[in-house]
Amino acid sequence: MGNPTYPGSTSTGTGQANWIDILASNSPLNTLVYDFAVGGASVDNNITGVYTDTPAFVNQSATWLTNLATKPKKSYCQWTAANSVHVIWFGRNDVFWQVNQNASMVDRLTAVQTSYVKILNNLWLAGARRFVVMGIPPMWLEPNWNGNAGPPWDAMAPQIQPSAVWWNQNLVKRLATWKKGKPAVKLTFVDTWPAYSRVLDNYAAWGLLSATCRNDDPTQYVGCTHIDGNCPFADTVHPGPTLAKSVGIAVGQHLLSQGYLKAFALS
Repeated sequence: MGNPTYPGSTSTGTGQANWIDILASNSPLNTLVYDFAVGGASVDNNITGVYTDTPAFVNQSATWLTNLATKPKKSYCQWTAANSVHVIWFGRNDVFWQVNQNASMVDRLTAVQTSYVKILNNLWLAGARRFVVMGIPPMWLEPNWNGNAGPPWDAMAPQIQPSAVWWNQNLVKRLATWKKGKPAVKLTFVDTWPAYSRVLDNYAAWGLLSATCRNDDPTQYVGCTHIDGNCPFADTVHPGPTLAKSVGIAVGQHLLSQGYLKAFALS
């Protein structure tokens, strides 16, 4: 793991565990995790046209293909189709840019998902056979879209939920179509909405101050900082440590249920 060297730098908060940290640290000790994620990434920079210097999904997958999918396999990563699983979480930033750029929801997100499936197919061609795809979270619950964030966010807020819902629903259909004719492929989908609801509907039980506050805004609550992590959101759009933990638990339990992990410490 490490972009940069572990523990890296994440939007969850300074010194705070991201969902992948929760997943890795609560899995059996012989579980080897490679994390290629980069903050701010979309699926394909050629489509969004922004942050072109940030490695998108297409670039991150190319890094894997170049470094770990090569034959003979690296001595430190002797993966096979039977002992590996590819976990993919993309789409939230693509939905944001579709709304931000006032692009057609169906046309833009269809193009993005076409690229998404092409990347998935490249992983399959390289020998990957087990995939876990994560749906994007309920973005409209983020502080940026609560109707009180001011311009230009308030004008975009009504469009966020329809686009996020469309992304998840259509992605499931696209994945099912891609999987047809590939009997050796095992592909499952993790809905991240329940992981958010688990925290936001019971925020006090998780030690949080509210369901809407953010850790980078000390004007909302005294002592509400990145280090405390006592708000569900790290900032206007990113999950804080508690939401990240809930997502990590959800993915870990899913991997356990699919037989990809022999144990997972949290529930």
